[in-house]
Amino acid sequence: MPTPEKPDVSPNLRFVVGSLTNFEQAEDALDDLLKHSLPKDAISILARQDLLSHDARAFGVLDRDAASPSEGDLLTSRGKKILCLGRSLNCALQDRAGHGSKSLKDALQHWLLPRHAGSLSEIVDRGWILIWAEVHTPEEEHAASLSLLRSSRGTVEAHDFIAEPV
Repeated sequence: MPTPEKPDVSPNLRFVVGSLTNFEQAEDALDDLLKHSLPKDAISILARQDLLSHDARAFGVLDRDAASPSEGDLLTSRGKKILCLGRSLNCALQDRAGHGSKSLKDALQHWLLPRHAGSLSEIVDRGWILIWAEVHTPEEEHAASLSLLRSSRGTVEAHDFIAEPV
């Protein structure tokens, strides 16, 4: 009997997501997350490519290979390409692009309610930056939430990525 194919993305991903209005806030949030012992491979930064590519050098500690442009680039609702630095979220988004998602909202709707996916996509469309911190324990979630709240002028939320669409 053949072994069942395993999904590329774990069904139990949980992220704390902070919305930031500028690169200084994003740098501060990244520094604070790392200072509070969140592993760098658990942190992802998501923004429009036209904005993030100019200042991506500030986020050099994140995995550059995970941000390589590809044929499956996702777009905002206004047709702008997005860029995701860091491995955790980027792997999940590239998996959805490989399964036919064309927009960030469409990809996020695989895991999130449409209203939440639309809200996060709109934040990126506006030119804001989203920092996603993958967390595995209540202590990590607490530390990530506080780090993002200290740096953010926007919202901080927690989202679970589940295996089946909502």
